Amino acid sequence: MCPRQRLRPWTAALLWAVLIGLPGVPMADTGRGGSKASATLRLEVRIPPVIRIRGNEHPSTVTADASGQVNARHQLTVYSNLPRGFCITLRLTDGAVQAWEPRERGQMARWTSPAPNVRQACLYGPGQHALDIEHHFQAQRRDASLPWPVETDITAL
Repeated sequence: MCPRQRLRPWTAALLWAVLIGLPGVPMADTGRGGSKASATLRLEVRIPPVIRIRGNEHPSTVTADASGQVNARHQLTVYSNLPRGFCITLRLTDGAVQAWEPRERGQMARWTSPAPNVRQACLYGPGQHALDIEHHFQAQRRDASLPWPVETDITAL
């Protein structure tokens, strides 16, 4: 016997119970002269807060030129449904970098520096936000190859 054939008696029994009404199952009378039933239904849909990083593209290593300069592109795409937005914090994690300046190419964010080697930008409102950041580093050693020296954190407002 296949599973579909085993379900048929149950399906028929359930349909029969709904049609004739079982004791204890509330039924509304819609006939003439009978009592009328009414109900209030309150439906509430709650959408949880979401911050999703859809893209965080940067080179895994950067190489300084003969003068110790490093320029690297960092593309960050973040989706959020938070009405107040979120803040992106970039933190320099490598001591081999003496100076660092991120510049956002699209002028979408205004960067602040709340602490040494930390840059922060806040983006307001829900939606998808794409940042194209150009990082300028000054490495201690010339012609040196370094692992990506910036850590990215995101905080809800």
